[in-house]
Amino acid sequence: MGFFCADNNPMAKGKNIKQVLADNINRLMGGNPDYDTTLKLAKRSGVGNGTVGRIRNAQVAATVDTIEAIAAVFRIKPHELLAEPDQPEVALQAAMTAGKTGQLLDLWRQLPAELQDDALDLLRTAVSDVEKAKSRFGKVIPLRSKTVLVKIPK
Repeated sequence: MGFFCADNNPMAKGKNIKQVLADNINRLMGGNPDYDTTLKLAKRSGVGNGTVGRIRNAQVAATVDTIEAIAAVFRIKPHELLAEPDQPEVALQAAMTAGKTGQLLDLWRQLPAELQDDALDLLRTAVSDVEKAKSRFGKVIPLRSKTVLVKIPK
């Protein structure tokens, strides 16, 4: 059982919880081109287009089922949609939802803590190698399982 803390309650700060939800959904949508319209989010979540629109405009209170469905689209926990944006958990998720970074975050969470530093080093090396190759060869063509470097004649 969790404890309620008034300091973390958006309502205690005078912010309407419907507006907090709307702001968080709009922020997450803005960072993800796959769900950047009400229609796209409605189709993916299974929530009606009109309902999503009214929630985004803070016109209605969302049901728990609706919050769960929308949260699932963004791969976050439902309570994160109700948290103030200045809370680190929400800010991190909003930053990680663009493109494929949500998948990257999912994979990161699965890594044992003792392997995370090695994985980060490997990723830094890969990014550095791609940048070097781009400057040397002119173009990098990504394939499904490997990266191919191509020299472009000038």
